[in-house]
Amino acid sequence: MFDLTLFIIDFIVIWHITVAIQSIYVHRAIAHSYIKFNPVVEGLFRFWLWATVAFNWPGWAKHYATHHRKHHRYSDLKNDPHSPVHQTFKELSDANTHMLPESDHYISKEEYEKYAGNVAIHNDTLEHVFWKFPNLGLWIHIVIQTLLFGVTGFAVAVVYALFHNMFITFVGKWVIHKIGFNYASTGKDQSKIVFPIAVLLGGEELHTNHHNDASRRNFAVRWFEFDIGYWYCQLLVTFKLARWL
Repeated sequence: MFDLTLFIIDFIVIWHITVAIQSIYVHRAIAHSYIKFNPVVEGLFRFWLWATVAFNWPGWAKHYATHHRKHHRYSDLKNDPHSPVHQTFKELSDANTHMLPESDHYISKEEYEKYAGNVAIHNDTLEHVFWKFPNLGLWIHIVIQTLLFGVTGFAVAVVYALFHNMFITFVGKWVIHKIGFNYASTGKDQSKIVFPIAVLLGGEELHTNHHNDASRRNFAVRWFEFDIGYWYCQLLVTFKLARWL
């Protein structure tokens, strides 16, 4: 029997773990090199992203780092590769936007080396499994959810798999540059403070702070702000499962 309350709780838990991993691992560790995780922890992060959102294509780390570093270089200007100021929601969701030379948001091979020449491409056994079976992780997630929570778990896994790209595009690109406050923002940068207690998006709610000082590990600046992503990192560092760079 479908249980709406369980669906909401389950979905929020899966959502939070996924965006927290994307914030502390994909964003902070890979794009900004703030932190280095223990190989086992990193492997678990990669497995989770494969199982929940099929985040596993060859060269994804260099791809993300290039786009994100260029995003900081040209934040909310015309050639920013992922800004909702100059792109529609459809363009933000479409990877082909960055593959067409005539597009303002095109990323060339030279730019991949310019922005992410120091980012290694994963080429280990785990990654080869992901490449060979790109959607197997989604099925594993569906099976586990169904075994644990029946129809409700099945619904959570399927909805998450089908709509995650839409969710992350809306929240991870649109909301943090369109909705909220941009106090202390400078120039044409439209990054926002979505909420000062940054929990639901893994700390990304404090996006203006991050853009103002992209070298800062903790996105919280003012006394009333809280960045849960930073504290997840600090917890892993404390238990020797990661180290600050």
